[in-house]
Amino acid sequence: MTGDPDVDAILEMLDDPSEAAMTADYSVLRKYGNVTSTAHLAIGPGGRRAVTLGDVRFVTGPDGSATCTPAGCEQGIVAQAASDIGVTIDFWAADAAARLRRDAASKIGPVGVRSTMLVEQPVECVDLPVSGGTAVYCVLESGILAVLDDGDVRVELTAYSNTSLDDEFQIP
Repeated sequence: MTGDPDVDAILEMLDDPSEAAMTADYSVLRKYGNVTSTAHLAIGPGGRRAVTLGDVRFVTGPDGSATCTPAGCEQGIVAQAASDIGVTIDFWAADAAARLRRDAASKIGPVGVRSTMLVEQPVECVDLPVSGGTAVYCVLESGILAVLDDGDVRVELTAYSNTSLDDEFQIP
């Protein structure tokens, strides 16, 4: 933890996101080059996850994992298949927590805290003044990322549902 209670409250949520079934869609802006992509997250029962970054889908579950591109699927997670997007397959929790810890260590002023709504969902946010601007981190009550806006990317939730479909977790 960082020692800042407002930052630590967001970190606790990102470090322990809900395992409940859900789907979320995101807009991802990689600021270097001004490249916009989409991301999709699906969480299902039994630890199943499907993350799509651009046109690359990563599926994990009790039966194994796969990385699927338009050219086909291969066993295992091949993270570099979507390296041009600007975020990792863990962008929605663990990666956001790592970024928040980094920004908290380099903040240059007091942290701002706010609650707001995004896609009809309540979110909690912290705004960290850092060299060059303000880093923004917002999370849903479930601990899933809602907004990340730092020096190199902006990730924003565009749709959310408390359900997921079994076909999202199928490995071809």
